[in-house]
Amino acid sequence: MGDPFDVKWIHGSADCAANTDPAFQVHRFDESTYILRQNKCLDFEAPFLYLLFGQNKTLLLDTGAQPAHGHVLPVRQTVQSIIHQWLASHGRQSIDLIVAHSHSHSDHTHGDAQFIGTVKRPIDCGPSGIGGVLNPFVRLPSGTSKTS
Repeated sequence: MGDPFDVKWIHGSADCAANTDPAFQVHRFDESTYILRQNKCLDFEAPFLYLLFGQNKTLLLDTGAQPAHGHVLPVRQTVQSIIHQWLASHGRQSIDLIVAHSHSHSDHTHGDAQFIGTVKRPIDCGPSGIGGVLNPFVRLPSGTSKTS
């Protein structure tokens, strides 16, 4: 594998109506770290999402921003595809997924609803409702736990 920092991020298009880039650019930083960047034509902030693999769990940090009108944000589909590829390359059948947020702003939480009922322990690392944002993961953990 080459230099993990040698990546050319997609910076959108002069005409987003003609943009053919995927919703997410996926960069495999190393064997256990994937960086996803949302297409700038779907949201001007083009947030980064991080998918981190441990021995027994996978952590998705943030779920993206609301895409431009008429567009779909396939965050769950993209994440599941990466997980399936990782599982196959490691001879594994499954791994638990945890979804967390760097903070509760809508440009980091839009895709949350796609994971409801599919993750064992959703975690919000910030107070819900910041700036009027209603977070689907309203219940915050009451204690602490260790994650691989």
